[in-house]
Amino acid sequence: MEIAVAEMEGEWQVYRQIGGVAPKPAHRRNDHYLFIFQETGQSKVLLDGVELTLSGQMILCISPGQVHETISASDDVNAWIITAGVNRVRYTDTFARFYFQYAGFTIDAALATYLSECFGLLYKIDPSLKEVRISLLDACIGMIATVYHHAIPAADVTSRRAEITSAFKALVLKHFKEMKSPADYAEQLHLTPAYLNEVVKDATGSPVSFWVQQAVITEAKRLLSGTERTIKEIAFSLGYMDQGYFTRYFTNAVGEAPLTFRTRNRK
Repeated sequence: MEIAVAEMEGEWQVYRQIGGVAPKPAHRRNDHYLFIFQETGQSKVLLDGVELTLSGQMILCISPGQVHETISASDDVNAWIITAGVNRVRYTDTFARFYFQYAGFTIDAALATYLSECFGLLYKIDPSLKEVRISLLDACIGMIATVYHHAIPAADVTSRRAEITSAFKALVLKHFKEMKSPADYAEQLHLTPAYLNEVVKDATGSPVSFWVQQAVITEAKRLLSGTERTIKEIAFSLGYMDQGYFTRYFTNAVGEAPLTFRTRNRK
């Protein structure tokens, strides 16, 4: 059962999840952030076709555009859920680093207590104290962001190569529909294609082309799972005028054709 504990105020809302699965459509695709803080129980979430299990005290951030569905939740699940628009979240760079990584984070008892108390205050405080409520909301998101930030390897926080890699990933997320060539990204970052590829591969283990492909395929999976667009329309929206070429590109990357993927993920 999902219980709203705060009415929509600007671009945010808070919910309380108590056991079971909320009766909402599968394969939802939002334009805002979704933060989950699970206090107890076990739940399963499908995120961009990847099944995640949250067990015990865990947190999970779902970024704008990701297709998600709650598959199951045990009867003893107690969780808080925040929805917040991009302009409401101050830590987008931190969360963006995990855009292609699908995992929730287990938190220790102390942080879980702080989060529970913060959400509890948000629930109890007089709705007329809007600035205080927004501060509490920011505190909740900030504590979640801290966990994500600490998961970033220390070398990635300050190194020049990490800065380049982070800037590259930001460009990919923004321009992958029209920019497919490594040279395009190298030009935007004022680097040579060879050097950009070296930096990205050294930092992530994969070359520039892989991350561009990841962005394209991830978006394609979302559109196949969460919309009624035809394969041709999806191909065109992703920058491919030739449906046949897009179908081969998707099949080579995923191991199955777009239509097969759509059918399998809608059973």
